[in-house]
Amino acid sequence: MRIRAKVCWTLIALFILSFLILIVVSNRFIEMETRTLEREFIHDSLDRTRALVNSRIQWLLSYTIDVSNWDATYELMRQDKESAQAYFDEDLPDDSLGFDAVLFFREDGELFHSQMLGEETDRAPFLD
Repeated sequence: MRIRAKVCWTLIALFILSFLILIVVSNRFIEMETRTLEREFIHDSLDRTRALVNSRIQWLLSYTIDVSNWDATYELMRQDKESAQAYFDEDLPDDSLGFDAVLFFREDGELFHSQMLGEETDRAPFLD
């Protein structure tokens, strides 16, 4: 074999070897970056899921508290107005529910109790 052929085969072998090294190194780099991106995506998804679950828990907690207050109010409405006044003074829903006023009617349409909630406004009071 002549020297020119040996040099040509050596260059071809070096080119193939360097190409294979390039492929292996780039695959390792791409694989590491892909794992990093997947890990970040999973962490972001978990954070969003955790935030959603926490918001649902907060909603359920406030709903449960509200419903329990209204259940107690229903039982209270079966009593007379005088014995119910202590409840209305202390245990009405708080301002965070966004109510401006609370009106309680009996089944026959009689107004049992009315009360303004929240900050005082310049609007006319409801049924005072």
